[in-house]
Amino acid sequence: MRQIKFRGRRVDSGEFVYGSLILAPNGSYNTAFIAIDEYTDNDYTLCGNDGEVRIFSKIYPVIPETVGQFTGLRDSKRTTEFPEGQEIYDKDLISDGYNNIGIVEWLDGDNPGFYLHWTNVETGCFDGIGEWGTVVGNKFQHPELLAGENN
Repeated sequence: MRQIKFRGRRVDSGEFVYGSLILAPNGSYNTAFIAIDEYTDNDYTLCGNDGEVRIFSKIYPVIPETVGQFTGLRDSKRTTEFPEGQEIYDKDLISDGYNNIGIVEWLDGDNPGFYLHWTNVETGCFDGIGEWGTVVGNKFQHPELLAGENN
């Protein structure tokens, strides 16, 4: 079973935080928070819509447009920091190693799921991304990489 988690850019510092997504009580996407699952003496206790009680140590307001879900996949780059590869999130930018950049996007419809939309070539796939693709940033921190986007 894949891990369900999100990231979002903090309203106060612009730094990305990773954890559970909390939306405003009315369900609107105008207010979003990322909650960190670390336990301390100053924990926050929240009850979800499913009635399950969750305890979080930190809750950060995030910019809703920057919220992205973890795809469950990792890229092909193996480093000391990411020995299993860097996690791939919605709105990440992926390089195929041949000067082609794609953006990870969630698409609804008949076949909902995460797709890789190439910015400078007509076709591409998400299959095997962990074997050939590397995360080169995201659309919020590196919008210049989207300059060649085909719409």
